[in-house]
Amino acid sequence: MNLISYVNGLLWCFKDKRIIKNLEQLIHKIMENKTIRLFTIADDKKEYNRYKSLLDGSLKSVLDNNKISQALRDNSAEIMSKHKQITLIHDPCDIRKEYSQQLENLGKVLDLNKNVINGYYTFNTVAVDNKRLHLVDTKVYSNREAKFVSQEEIKLYHKGSL
Repeated sequence: MNLISYVNGLLWCFKDKRIIKNLEQLIHKIMENKTIRLFTIADDKKEYNRYKSLLDGSLKSVLDNNKISQALRDNSAEIMSKHKQITLIHDPCDIRKEYSQQLENLGKVLDLNKNVINGYYTFNTVAVDNKRLHLVDTKVYSNREAKFVSQEEIKLYHKGSL
């Protein structure tokens, strides 16, 4: 069994595809250069730092939908608590990624001409006070996620077929 086969069995433990990609690149570099010295196998300082943070535990986390939403809510609560009345506007919209091919859970959305293209959906909440807007919450989701419920599934559920 070679190193790549062995490590591929372990990589499934990681959920972030970027970490998996970086680990695979690092393993290829180790095998190519026949050394585990990061300063030897890295092409530049940026690559060295990326490999180092990947291995030494200093890569704490990446931003995700839940962390962004929580930070927005925390910030908005402080700002909005000063007002007696606030108007909230909910805004569903699409993030169009027409030329993207390999993003995680890349779904399908409509472009401005009603053509189906790659992208994601968002559902944003904006607070309005004194003619100013404050982004309160945002949710990004995809119709390719396992937990996405389609209109067809909703109809089947109401008919009792699901």
